[in-house]
Amino acid sequence: MPWRADALQAGFTAEGAEPWLPIEQTHRALAVDVQWRDPASMLRFCQQWLSWRRLHPQLRAGQIRFLPAPPGVLLLERGWGSDRVEGACADTVQPLRLAFNLTSVAQHVVMNMPKRRMLSGKM
Repeated sequence: MPWRADALQAGFTAEGAEPWLPIEQTHRALAVDVQWRDPASMLRFCQQWLSWRRLHPQLRAGQIRFLPAPPGVLLLERGWGSDRVEGACADTVQPLRLAFNLTSVAQHVVMNMPKRRMLSGKM
């Protein structure tokens, strides 16, 4: 991960050292210092997700059950006692339409990827 957008080798190489691989210039926009300033960045999303996860034992230590899903989608349920959390993750950059039969106590999306829109429970 690039650390500083304006640093030599984006922060990977110490001053005076010879880099062994070049840093692609397009990666500078993904540097930690750039993402830190953007509340919709992937870095900030991951920080928020991890903070939220720490609050829920079913996500940290609960039983896991994988649910049937279309190709490219991971559906799972985590449980701790009587509490359940259902989650979905797609491994594509293309938009997907997915329908979920959520339990009555979990009919909302808690977290969504940055810069994605939710309309009527659809991502």
